[in-house]
Amino acid sequence: MTMRNVLLTMLAICLLCVGHAGALDFTTSRDLGQARTVTFHYSTPSELLQLPTGSMPDRRWDIEAGFTRQYELSDFDQFFIAGAYRYGPVTAALGLAQQGSADLYREQLVKFSIAYYYRHFSLGASMSGEQVDITGDYHQLRSHAFGFGAGYRSDRFSVGFSADNLNKPTLYNGAVPRNPIYATYLELLGHRSFSFTGRITWEETEEVQLALGQRIALAESTSFTWGVGTNPVEYGVGIEFRFGRHVFSYAASYHPTLGLSFTVTLGTGGGPKLSDATDETFD
Repeated sequence: MTMRNVLLTMLAICLLCVGHAGALDFTTSRDLGQARTVTFHYSTPSELLQLPTGSMPDRRWDIEAGFTRQYELSDFDQFFIAGAYRYGPVTAALGLAQQGSADLYREQLVKFSIAYYYRHFSLGASMSGEQVDITGDYHQLRSHAFGFGAGYRSDRFSVGFSADNLNKPTLYNGAVPRNPIYATYLELLGHRSFSFTGRITWEETEEVQLALGQRIALAESTSFTWGVGTNPVEYGVGIEFRFGRHVFSYAASYHPTLGLSFTVTLGTGGGPKLSDATDETFD
């Protein structure tokens, strides 16, 4: 094993010991550009996995696939694909993600969510499973987690709540259990062309995370986003283009110490048309 691989393996072990204290996170297409806040009036499949509120029109389906590079560490690139469909009051979403490569460190994640929508209210649950492979004498490590979400949506504002890691999962015997993570999300709609989004996340032994973002419809087919988050402090921007049923988005964030991260996403969908310039009815 080369010195480079030794160092990267040590970094991977550190990620297991430190970075996995949080939830079994599924990176969304808007994470970096909106500081992990949520757009209720137009939720992507990956956002529905993050907050299972069922915020999409009836008979609507969407699929998206993306690539994320965090802090310019190419050995830990992440690829993901997610899809969602709503039929009547029920919305279901499924996502698969892989971070790293098979010859060094690989983390695989599958997540499923389902939500029931009634008038302005929604209630949902999520299940996720994770498998981690590290080169050398390490065995495959596995864990699973459960969570739930709830939301309220009106013409001018939406609010949601999520709880994850409720079963306090561990990757191996003797490991410190992961804390349950709780988050509250808010979206305030402007005059049909923009919205403000916010997030508060807290867990035991960790500092509260705050985030503020905005989504601006530059045109019916183009949107711009920005976001600022704390703990860690990061600044993000994003752009989204729609071409008929298809969507292309790019989002990037900057950490003052660790550097640049970015996500590129392609998506497609069908059913009722979505538009940032108009408000949709979800009843």
